[in-house]
Amino acid sequence: MSTEQNHTEDTNGENFEEMLEHSMSRRDDFTVGTRVEGTVVYITGESVFVDILGKSEAVVDIGEFRSAGGEVTAGVGDAIQAFIVSLAGGEIHLTTGIGRGATSPAIMEMAFRESIPVYGTVRGVVKGGYSISVGGIKCFCPFSQIDSRPPSDYNAVLNKSFTFKILEYTERGKNIILSRSILLEEKRKQALDSLKKNLKQGDAVSGIVTGVRDFGVFVDIGGAEALIPKSELSRSRFDDTGAFREGEPVRASVKSIDWASKRITLSIKDLLPDPWEHIDNYEVGQTITGQVVNIIKNGAFVEIEPGMDGFIHVSRMSHVDKIRKPEEAVALGSRVKAAITGINPGEHKISLELVPDEPELWKEKPSQSATLGALLGDKFKDIRKKMDK
Repeated sequence: MSTEQNHTEDTNGENFEEMLEHSMSRRDDFTVGTRVEGTVVYITGESVFVDILGKSEAVVDIGEFRSAGGEVTAGVGDAIQAFIVSLAGGEIHLTTGIGRGATSPAIMEMAFRESIPVYGTVRGVVKGGYSISVGGIKCFCPFSQIDSRPPSDYNAVLNKSFTFKILEYTERGKNIILSRSILLEEKRKQALDSLKKNLKQGDAVSGIVTGVRDFGVFVDIGGAEALIPKSELSRSRFDDTGAFREGEPVRASVKSIDWASKRITLSIKDLLPDPWEHIDNYEVGQTITGQVVNIIKNGAFVEIEPGMDGFIHVSRMSHVDKIRKPEEAVALGSRVKAAITGINPGEHKISLELVPDEPELWKEKPSQSATLGALLGDKFKDIRKKMDK
């Protein structure tokens, strides 16, 4: 017997054994509500056929695999998990999520018994909560269970779809009570456990603004709520929390973590570039316009740009008047024009000289002298006229 013949027989033998094992593993004892795993074998315009090792292939409505743009997201060979919703007519019908396709009271009861989440759409506001449709089956969700915090606007969630947990299933499916907040809390706890294992100081994180206060901004970083203090919002001394809105995304660096006190502090400022890295953009003699950010006994600090301040000594605040207090020339929060008189990059110091809106002393003197001379001349003329008389 040739080597080629041996190879053929061995290959056929292996294929036969695989097929035999495959056929022996096929089953036909499925019941409604059974969770199954399978592989997509064929796709039509209306259905997705799945091999679940049964006597016949199972079918899923193709609508469960269409994206918001109408594209089919499933492909032949994809592995999926699903639940049996019907065995009528010798066909096995599946759903990838209870409520996404055809649903029955038996499926809902099974979901309640096995703590399987269901997918529902908020259809209306009723007394004490919402009317939810789960695959056409009417359910109820109390206001307090629709989110982690009760919504300020009850209509904000209308016609939106969420995943729920069945809290109660009574009267053969005529009374089904749902909760979304329980699932959100479970998800948050899992995310928090993951954060405790992986999050460390200095990490850059993304989050969603959940609250805005005068002292800072609260951010959900996926499992935990963190605070960005007002002083960490930017490099500017004039940080304004009013620039932030609930629901908007932010990116920040982890400043500190205290799991015992459940406190996480973030900083947006730490992710911003240091303005002193481009100090070469400035030179002595250059005129800048900035905001007065602090006033002390002997001068005022001016913000040239966020994170870069210059200092005007009180002696550099006027060419004409003797300024005894900085407040006589500048006001906190006002914008001023100043000239750079010195730069010390190593110490992050910039010296400034106020450019006031006043004429310079040497320009003022000739004008004053001319006026005085004119007045004296007129006086001499009057005296001489009297003497002549």
